[in-house]
Amino acid sequence: RELLGAPLAPVLVFAADPAVAAAPPPPRQEDLTAIGLQTPPAAETDAPFVELGTGVKFKTLRRGQGDETAKATSTVFLELTGRFLNLNGVKFYSTLDNADAAALGGPEPIRVTLGNDELLPGLEDGLLGAKKNEIRRIIVPASRGYDLDVSYEPKPTGLGLNALNSVLRNPRRDGTMLFDVKVVRIK
Repeated sequence: RELLGAPLAPVLVFAADPAVAAAPPPPRQEDLTAIGLQTPPAAETDAPFVELGTGVKFKTLRRGQGDETAKATSTVFLELTGRFLNLNGVKFYSTLDNADAAALGGPEPIRVTLGNDELLPGLEDGLLGAKKNEIRRIIVPASRGYDLDVSYEPKPTGLGLNALNSVLRNPRRDGTMLFDVKVVRIK
């Protein structure tokens, strides 16, 4: 027994507990057929998604504070990340990736006035009623998403814009988007 001309030494494996040294039993066939079909256990704080009449779904991940809520005329400051839900979560926008984020000491929130056709319609639907410092996960169907001109905020740039354009210009692709949004301020 040699490896590259050197003799091989025997290797001994010790286990303090004989149960540790024993191999686990092979999985049963019924366990293998259920892989990926199990429902994960829900945490007590894990609220379900709320579906709006527009097809937008949202879930509050962290409740906000104060009495003021986002209304159709509010100016809001948002930190957010947008991903394509049905394209393996490809990220196309994030305030964390702003070029000025490092120089400013953190991400620069986007500022929009609700009800002025500035913000993506589905995002606006999912933000109404949110409070300061609230974090929501919002699923925006393609019907409430971007138009071909990408005229709504948030406006991706660079590779994010390329990814968005490839979805918008290909009718066979599902343009459903997922946004994680933090309401930084409401005016």
